Amino acid sequence: MKTLRKSLGLIALALTVSFQSFAQSPGSGNAYDFNSNYISVPHNASLNPSFITLEAWIKADSWATNVWENVIISKDGWASGDQGYVLRAGANGTLSFNFSGAGSWVELNSASGAMVTGQWYHVAATYDGTTMRIYINGTEVGSQTYVGSINTGTYDLTIGRAAYTVGGTRYFDGVIDEVRVWSEGLPQTSILDYMCQKVTASHPQYASLGGYWNFDAAGIATDSSPNGNDGTVIGATQLASGAAIGDESLYSFGGPVDMTIAYGVIDSVQIESLAAVEPIHVYRVDMTPNVTTTPSSIVQIDDSHYYGVFDGGSSTYDMSYYYDGNSMAPGNEPYLNLAGRTDGTNTIWFTQNATVNLPSSKVEKTLSARVEVMLAAICPSISLNVSGAQTVCVGDTISLFDQASNSNYQWNDANGVIIGATGNALDVWTAGDYYLVANNGICTDTSATVNFTVSPYPTADFGTLSTTYCVTDLDDNFAGGTPAGGTYSGTGVAGGTAFSPSTAGAGTYMLYYTYANASGCSDMDSLEVTVNAQPSQPVITWNLLLDTAQELCTDGCGAGSTLEWFLDGTSIQNGTDLCHFVTSNGIYTVSCTYDGCSSDTSASYLIDDLGVASLIGVDLVSISPNPTTDFISISLGSYENTEFNVTLIDASGRVLVKKSHIGSSIELDLTDYGTGMYIVSVETANGAVTKKVMKN
Repeated sequence: MKTLRKSLGLIALALTVSFQSFAQSPGSGNAYDFNSNYISVPHNASLNPSFITLEAWIKADSWATNVWENVIISKDGWASGDQGYVLRAGANGTLSFNFSGAGSWVELNSASGAMVTGQWYHVAATYDGTTMRIYINGTEVGSQTYVGSINTGTYDLTIGRAAYTVGGTRYFDGVIDEVRVWSEGLPQTSILDYMCQKVTASHPQYASLGGYWNFDAAGIATDSSPNGNDGTVIGATQLASGAAIGDESLYSFGGPVDMTIAYGVIDSVQIESLAAVEPIHVYRVDMTPNVTTTPSSIVQIDDSHYYGVFDGGSSTYDMSYYYDGNSMAPGNEPYLNLAGRTDGTNTIWFTQNATVNLPSSKVEKTLSARVEVMLAAICPSISLNVSGAQTVCVGDTISLFDQASNSNYQWNDANGVIIGATGNALDVWTAGDYYLVANNGICTDTSATVNFTVSPYPTADFGTLSTTYCVTDLDDNFAGGTPAGGTYSGTGVAGGTAFSPSTAGAGTYMLYYTYANASGCSDMDSLEVTVNAQPSQPVITWNLLLDTAQELCTDGCGAGSTLEWFLDGTSIQNGTDLCHFVTSNGIYTVSCTYDGCSSDTSASYLIDDLGVASLIGVDLVSISPNPTTDFISISLGSYENTEFNVTLIDASGRVLVKKSHIGSSIELDLTDYGTGMYIVSVETANGAVTKKVMKN
């Protein structure tokens, strides 16, 4: 809860009174909304000048098709000859000034589309006997020469409608304020000097003021000139005005801009811009605004006066609000800011997010639009890092802290002040309600209450699962995790329901079972799982250890692995060595196992050439020379004219030579083969003999 907002409306009352002139509403006060209605002012000689200036603030809701519609000020007619004058704004926002001169109408128009709907403009028209001029926001938008005087008439002056309605009522659709009629053509400097401030007797052309209607009085259009030309309101609706009107104003036309307007010695506003081209005005209102509503974040305002900036174009400018004489400043400088609105039709003054420059005693803001501002104080709010209901698990601590920048702190619980808890943070581990009170001079804030509940931790159990797998094993479902409803996680966990050895790959992993109760307190149990790699697939080679012994060998799967030989898919008893003596025809395979994981079975090796026992004596077959470097001679001894086959095989089992011969001997050429061990097989109808040959 913030402190009560305080208004400084009575500050410097003497100064405020000295700034007042007529009894008027603050700033632009009130205006009238016209559509199918108008204000009528009786004919008076003071409103029948030979030379003239017409002024008004307008905001159109729509534009009529023709330039002679959307009448702002009218005292013209043609029932008994052309008479009088009119200021209007039809034809898509075209400003038009027309009067009767020597029995004919003289008209001056701005460019089409000079104004848009929904936006406030100051419009003016002047005629000094030689030149007609029209202005929008103080900028001349048209001129033409005419020598003579206005042909005056006896029509009533009307605001918001044509005075003579035979040709149509020509209503203005929108809001009009600050209507002024002068009996001379004012110079542009006078228009600029007073377009954003109320007219008083200090105006240099005050003696020529024929009528001045600020529409601040209710029910009657009171004339604030000395002539008493009060008007009758016929159907028009009074409302808050958005015209940029103050008690004093300054303007700059062109650039660069550097102007300052002060409220006595209390404070001042400086406007600076390097790029302004259109007229830019700064004005001061020496009264409390029509509304002082602000957001709750603004805890104090000085509404005794306020400032405004009206930009006739779209300039970007820097505003500096110097507060060094304002009684709001002492002790509150870090919290000073600006409350602002676009114009008097706004019902809320919003924070402008300005920056305090303490060394220069000013609040700064860069703007690019119309604004009205007054000095404000914004207290920093408590911004706790947590809010609402919170749960603390047994033994845990939560640190509450204020994320904003406050000065003085006091923590409280359900029993009141917590002794010694005066920092911006508080560690909480017990159940209860906690809140913070912060104080910064004029600013006091109390945080919302945070309620803490203490909850016990659950005890999680992983459940059952093997601890050793082969990478080729199927997924293994989790089971028995308690309390039920927890989650499994870790490398290889598939869908939260099973462990996948193939997904995890070879290695050792930690798997977890996590369970959290309804209060968010959680526990975790873990299990270490090892996934062993699959041994590589073994390769079978053929070998001879003895001249007559045939065997199959493999290099295995590495150190520590175990082997198993198979014949036609059946395990061979005691077949666990690297080499196996072949005793039967058939399909031989081998696999190996390491860390409980089996390799893929080797490629099959077919043995189909084992016959009856050899009838050829080993000693009857000779090979020479052995070792050899090129040729070998194979002799069958006493077997003459015998048909036999000779096969030469290298150490890897590749057949190099295979010949059939009739006789008792044959010669083989080993010249093209490398050094190493070779096998020579001699086969006859009676049997076979194999022998080793070494080539050097």
